[in-house]
Amino acid sequence: MVPEGWNICRIGDLVTEFRQKTKTQDEHPILTSSRSGLIPQAEYYSGSRITSRDNIGFHVVPPEHITYRSRSDDGQFFFNRNDTGSTGIVSHFYPVFHFSKGDPRFLLEFINLNRQEFSKVAVGTSQQVLSFNALKSVSFPLPPLPEQRKIAEILSTWDRAIETTEALLAAAKAQKRALMQTLLTGKRRFPEFEGQPWREVRLGEIASVIVSNVDKKTDPSERPVRLCNYTDVYKRETIDPSQIFMAATATPAQIKRFGLRRGDVIITKDSETADDIAMPTYVAETADDLVCGYHLAIIRPKRGTDGRFLKFYFELPRVRHYFGTRANGAIRFGLTLDGIEGAAFKLPSPDEQRRVAEVLADAEADIARLAADIEKLRTEKSALMQQLLTGKRRVRV
Repeated sequence: MVPEGWNICRIGDLVTEFRQKTKTQDEHPILTSSRSGLIPQAEYYSGSRITSRDNIGFHVVPPEHITYRSRSDDGQFFFNRNDTGSTGIVSHFYPVFHFSKGDPRFLLEFINLNRQEFSKVAVGTSQQVLSFNALKSVSFPLPPLPEQRKIAEILSTWDRAIETTEALLAAAKAQKRALMQTLLTGKRRFPEFEGQPWREVRLGEIASVIVSNVDKKTDPSERPVRLCNYTDVYKRETIDPSQIFMAATATPAQIKRFGLRRGDVIITKDSETADDIAMPTYVAETADDLVCGYHLAIIRPKRGTDGRFLKFYFELPRVRHYFGTRANGAIRFGLTLDGIEGAAFKLPSPDEQRRVAEVLADAEADIARLAADIEKLRTEKSALMQQLLTGKRRVRV
């Protein structure tokens, strides 16, 4: 049912294709897609280095123009915004066009919301192709131009809030990295700890390393447990019993040996790439039914060692580099027990460890809060789009 005052419009009546390819004298940045539009990269392709044969591979995208992946079934459209964008180039698999009628901001949101309609006119089996002619053939009910502009203005408010929060998130991450580089290396000290020496130790001296062998399985003869898996460790900064984990089973001996305790650090022992080796997370609370899963290792601190301090120390670039070089394998990489226990750590006093960990934990909490704010804003905008862009909720012009 078409909302009152809306008209059925064909996309071809609203858009004009832009066909310009790079020339020998041109020099443009490569554009990559993001949630907020197209972003120019630092890398440039100089037209003077492009042969006539290569030249077919680059389409020019001026500001206020739109492109999309023609050879893809996701149907995502990208806008080269005038305020942040610059003329750039994309692959010839990306048709380029602009809206000759209507409000560009509204229409871009509208076609992205209804992009499943474009998949109906795409052709192909293993890989769908949405040609520009097929794109133009699709029709939608659209509101009058004043209503388009008002809706676009409302949605832009959410976009600005998301972009502002994303900038705050980037700043918070940069601040955490800076604090780690100074606090975890002793370059920056708290006044009460000035002059106190740090000691260099091997990880095996200050913590027990426990490599888990609990696999994903359900055996009626074993006890039900919740299994902390590889992805839980990889994606979470902290492991807490209130979180959701996979249901599995384990023997009493496995539960005793691999059950997680408050203060433990869990690291990824195996991975498909060396870069993902020894990614850490911190266990915030003990739970009797929470067990560490396969491909992981528990780092259990000994007396005088703070688990949270160790977790952050694992994130230092030089420590990440150490474990990456100790990872063995070709297709899949893994750490040996000797490789883990032999890692060199520098530790201050237990009190200074706790103080450093508290500061970094606060920085990490700020990052988590901002990430949650961004997700909330995106959810709110998505819900609002479903109302405004379908006419279920009307705006007053």
